[in-house]
Amino acid sequence: MRRVTSVGLLVVALGLFRAGRAEAEVGEGLAVLAYTIVAMEVAATVGGVVPIIGNGASISRHDRPGVGWIITGFVIGGIEAATGGLILARDHRSDWGLGFGLANATMGVLNIGLASWAVAKRTRNREAEARSTRLALVPVLASDSSGGVGYGLGLRVAGW
Repeated sequence: MRRVTSVGLLVVALGLFRAGRAEAEVGEGLAVLAYTIVAMEVAATVGGVVPIIGNGASISRHDRPGVGWIITGFVIGGIEAATGGLILARDHRSDWGLGFGLANATMGVLNIGLASWAVAKRTRNREAEARSTRLALVPVLASDSSGGVGYGLGLRVAGW
């Protein structure tokens, strides 16, 4: 939602910046539209990097990935892949269309791939936790009231 809001504010800001001249020509209006589209595309691409970093960091640290990163990766990845496909279908012969289309499609597929990997890792971690032992013997080192050292064994209950 923040990404949509920031892109909307960017469009409004660009519109207000150019609203002072009422006698704008058609060519100048198309240039403003082109710059607005490029700015929105750059904002969407930069916004797509965030779930890549989040999912990649949780996977590389061998942590259990958070559900928020997984959902964000699937949603933004789907949007970027669809946008990249549409841009490639519409404008695959121009350099701009090819560049933006391939960038969006690649980032979308990367987001979806990392989110899928995070789901698989999350499922494997849950299965490993279910198979792990619930009770374990652990060494205990304690001191008594007179300052003497006591050694022993303790029972650790895992998974509470």
